[in-house]
Amino acid sequence: INAEYMGIPFHAQLCQLVRPMFVPIKKAKIGIVGAGVSGLVTAHALRILGFENIRVYDRAANVAQLLGKPRGRIVAANGIKILDRLGFGSQIYREGWYLNRVCVANTLGHTLSCSNPRLASKSYFKSFLAENNTAVPISHMAFNSQRLHAILLSSFMKALPADSNAKVSQSLHSSDVKRPNPLLHSVPGSGIISSEILNSSSAPTKNSQMLFAHDLKNISSRIVRKNNMTNKQKQAMVDKAKRAKAEGLDESRYKIDDDTHERKVVLLFDNGIEHELDICIGADGADSFVRQTLFDPPQGSSRFRDGGTYWITGICAETSAEKTDRLEEKANHLFFPSREIFEIWGTGVRFAYTFLNDGKIMWYATVAEHKWNGANDPKSILELLKGLFQSWKPHVNELICRTAEVDIEVQRVKDMIPHAGSFFRLSHTIPLPSPNSSESLELSNQHGVVLVGDALHIMLPDLHQSLAMGCEDGLTLALCLDSDDNLPTALKRFEDLRVGRIGEISEQVWEENKLTSYKSRMFSAVRDYATSMMPSAVEGDRESRLYQYDITQHFPHV
Repeated sequence: INAEYMGIPFHAQLCQLVRPMFVPIKKAKIGIVGAGVSGLVTAHALRILGFENIRVYDRAANVAQLLGKPRGRIVAANGIKILDRLGFGSQIYREGWYLNRVCVANTLGHTLSCSNPRLASKSYFKSFLAENNTAVPISHMAFNSQRLHAILLSSFMKALPADSNAKVSQSLHSSDVKRPNPLLHSVPGSGIISSEILNSSSAPTKNSQMLFAHDLKNISSRIVRKNNMTNKQKQAMVDKAKRAKAEGLDESRYKIDDDTHERKVVLLFDNGIEHELDICIGADGADSFVRQTLFDPPQGSSRFRDGGTYWITGICAETSAEKTDRLEEKANHLFFPSREIFEIWGTGVRFAYTFLNDGKIMWYATVAEHKWNGANDPKSILELLKGLFQSWKPHVNELICRTAEVDIEVQRVKDMIPHAGSFFRLSHTIPLPSPNSSESLELSNQHGVVLVGDALHIMLPDLHQSLAMGCEDGLTLALCLDSDDNLPTALKRFEDLRVGRIGEISEQVWEENKLTSYKSRMFSAVRDYATSMMPSAVEGDRESRLYQYDITQHFPHV
């Protein structure tokens, strides 16, 4: 693995010489609950920084179930920057649809504003530059969710030992997969279900595993004796003590000191398997079991805010004419006006669309609560959208009509901003099966649970920050663990670095959502006028704070 993508070309070679005290935490048993984007990004970052024992757990029975149905997803430039640093730049550039601009228009088609995330990010795809000798500015990218997820998953599986991949192979070819997912074969290279992945002997992290069909049911802690000796070394000491006793010599010098104890994190899964961990990372999404078990406040004091809006996403096939346009535009490389997210703002509603890179078009719509008619199934939701957008540009209703019921997804949007103290818990605060069993024991404090991604914070979909912030979380946590061998200090630093950033971005996204939720046409007209008159310097300052953020500035050793 090339450490250059982390911006530390000499780190992998010199870390043992410069900072040998970091070796113990590098060998810690780390479990990541959830194999989504944030979980896999965290796993990749830890692996690149030299952590040796990483397990990723997911409730999905196999790869096809994990990837799910195809959905359109947009990753903002700050998230793309993280993926590039982890070495995925060339793959995501090939598989995603590169976006030059985000344009906002009113229902008459008049452009109100255009932002340019590739200028605000002020960075380039390092891996694409190295491979193609072409400097491509980092920007937003639109993906089929299956393809983005598959890139991360296939890379992690390639890095696993052959015996671990054999377990993956069993789940890939299990009988419960009734119909193959064609997109599994569309990953760059030979695809996920390839002999290269299933039989790979490459093992940069020799003890890493990807474990499917592991649905977490309980989290607790357990006190165990702390002794760094291997079983073989312990047995050798026991044998020496026996020989010394038989020869009438002092056997006390061969005594194994087991007086020090430590309190490890214990995960119990629905299949009855238990795993003891040093560090548990909760990356199990918005409905996180880890967060609900250990972090959520008592009932009645929820940290969620209701956005008062319904968010609907859809994906449909492009027509032959649209395909011709897309391919011609692609031939002109990156810089043409139509490679953009085109958003249309109305009163209490919004509609946006863009191409994907696999013959599909993704669109999303927001409907304020006062416009929602109680639709609760795909058919009625599509009918509602057709009625709301019937007087808009013809292309809007055409996209809705071409979308199958199974290809839409709806959610009532909400957000959750974490506060200081809700990022991690050390193992001594996690319940024991026998609460009094820790009395009079000297315990080490180097074990705990920490959250990343949607398990830590829930973002409204506006400004496309959900996946991007999950990527930032994963890299920041890996760098914090790498820079300090004291776990409490490392996790506190992670919290200090993220709490302000997450709060700032959450408020920006919240305000953006409110702009499209107005009930009054007059307020909407004022909004449109103010948006069109906004100085470019103000918009540029906001974009710089969003996309120019550099995590590594906080880590002198990087």
